[in-house]
Amino acid sequence: MKLVVKNGPVGKLFRTLGFILVLVPSVYFGSIMIEGLSFVVTELGFLESIVKPIIEILDFIEVGYYALAWAVGLILLVWTLRKGIIARVLTTVLLLVLVVVAIKSYFIHIVPLYIIASPPWLFDGLDIIFDLIKPILDISKYILMGIYVATFFMLWYVFAYKRPVKISVLFLRIGSLIFFIGLLVWFIGYEIDPQLISSQTFLTAVFGIFGFSHVLYAIGSAVGVIGFATK
Repeated sequence: MKLVVKNGPVGKLFRTLGFILVLVPSVYFGSIMIEGLSFVVTELGFLESIVKPIIEILDFIEVGYYALAWAVGLILLVWTLRKGIIARVLTTVLLLVLVVVAIKSYFIHIVPLYIIASPPWLFDGLDIIFDLIKPILDISKYILMGIYVATFFMLWYVFAYKRPVKISVLFLRIGSLIFFIGLLVWFIGYEIDPQLISSQTFLTAVFGIFGFSHVLYAIGSAVGVIGFATK
């Protein structure tokens, strides 16, 4: 079957590395989102005590490194879990643009991201790429919105048609779908009323959706690391 993907020793190595690079940032970002949820919904304050130690352990690395590792990890998984050059190239380009925009904190007010602290060499080193894509992004804010939505749609598409089906990829697929839905909720809410994104109800939904998505990514990646020997 054309869709069947079997990795050799080198493929398994890159696939496992991809899972590891997705796992750690997903745990960190998921913990951040859950902590945010505990601040917004006082009844869930107990969650802070659960995730705060995780954040403190992982906080020694600047967030920009996690964003970069997360994108690189997903790119490795896209290329080791999927056949079809068009889907892999398109998803790779979208992920690279997304992480550059995130690290440069561009249009930060219309995407569900906090300012991503990055080391100067990484922040400044992306200037060449950012200068190339910024004129396109400046045409309309909807272009950036479209890139975010398209990225997670393509991730869902890539993971959805992986054969044979694996538990690890199933979690990644569901996580990508939920992230896609979360972005739509954020963008639609922002378009209806920019002030809406600061309301308690809206923030509860957003922190919950994105936190759950990162948790699914972390679980799927952990399962993928454990099953490193499978084809």
